[in-house]
Amino acid sequence: MTCSVNLKRERTLMTSTNRLKTYTALAAAPCAALGGIAAETHAAPGQVPATAQLNNSTFVSVDAFTAADLQFQAFAFYSSASSGSGGLQIYSPDRGKAGDMKFWGVETGSQTISFNATGFDKSNNGFGGWKNAGTQRTSMVGTGPSGSGYLGFAVQNTNTGTYVAGWVNFTYDRSLGNGANGNFFTINSWLFNTGDVTTSITMPGTAASGAVPGVGGLAGLAMGAAGLRRKRQRVA
Repeated sequence: MTCSVNLKRERTLMTSTNRLKTYTALAAAPCAALGGIAAETHAAPGQVPATAQLNNSTFVSVDAFTAADLQFQAFAFYSSASSGSGGLQIYSPDRGKAGDMKFWGVETGSQTISFNATGFDKSNNGFGGWKNAGTQRTSMVGTGPSGSGYLGFAVQNTNTGTYVAGWVNFTYDRSLGNGANGNFFTINSWLFNTGDVTTSITMPGTAASGAVPGVGGLAGLAMGAAGLRRKRQRVA
């Protein structure tokens, strides 16, 4: 393997002073390339979850993470009890360099997420979650007024040719309107891979849940997301 040969060569050249730094750099560098595009796995960084919450407003979006030079956000919108939406979106100015984005909704079993994978629930120019528009109601995050789970996505940066396949773990409540501390969509954690069109990732299944999380429940979700991040960091 090319990577192991390079690593052996480095062992013969490095001093004890720079050994740790060199090993760290080698571990961070991708060893595989798919169609000339480096294949990389990106774990959720240790940062505060991204919450888009309506506070006496009709629309809000919050940056969550960047993948393949595309900015992903949590968003929430509300105009009336029969018109609103929320979920994961690509930052509007970045949609010009992104092709159609595919979304996979919550399921009890795990799902394979890839740009070429079948079974996606929606494809559009960069936003998915739930949407109410009069009598038209769609939801990929659950049918209850609140809940949590996983939402998968796949998209290409058409400027660079790099594909992204990933998922977000979310919590939402769409029963609060747009008053003080109104409707919200929180991206608790995320995981994605980048590479060529074959890039894929496995999204965990979502346990059945429809309960409204209170303050303690939200704190527990945040602690769980933090624990998941620490576990990934230890494994890495």
